[in-house]
Amino acid sequence: MDRLRADLLGDIAEAETVSDNILDLVNQFDGITVDFFTFKVRKKYSVKDSTGKTTLKQYDVDGFADGKKVVIAIEAKTSLKKDCVEYFLKNLARFKLAYPEHKHKDLYGAITFVSADDSVLTLAEKHGLFILKASPPDIELVNAKGFKPIKFV
Repeated sequence: MDRLRADLLGDIAEAETVSDNILDLVNQFDGITVDFFTFKVRKKYSVKDSTGKTTLKQYDVDGFADGKKVVIAIEAKTSLKKDCVEYFLKNLARFKLAYPEHKHKDLYGAITFVSADDSVLTLAEKHGLFILKASPPDIELVNAKGFKPIKFV
């Protein structure tokens, strides 16, 4: 029951911090056009190890914005911490393994949150992530003026 309660609380937190108005916020950047938003995506993908054995891995993303040439993976947290940013950066490295249909697109990352320390926001921005603060029902882009998002490979 505790796991179910934790999953439910996580879903509520993500719903508070992810919104399709993300499309408007990121489309203001040169070269970025997304027109579709998906919330809470899970997918299994195959990976071969050094012996050639294939295993299935789970890939979770709280949402992603999609366009013809761009896809933006989104991580949502109520309270954003340093380890969340670090985990998300590692998770972005596997995105195109899980979603080979997007391998031809530019990949960007975005983090939405309700609360975070300035040092965590600085870390996220240093790595080129869109930073979106949730103040339900709205979300605002809080990256510094002149921010340039970084493409992930």
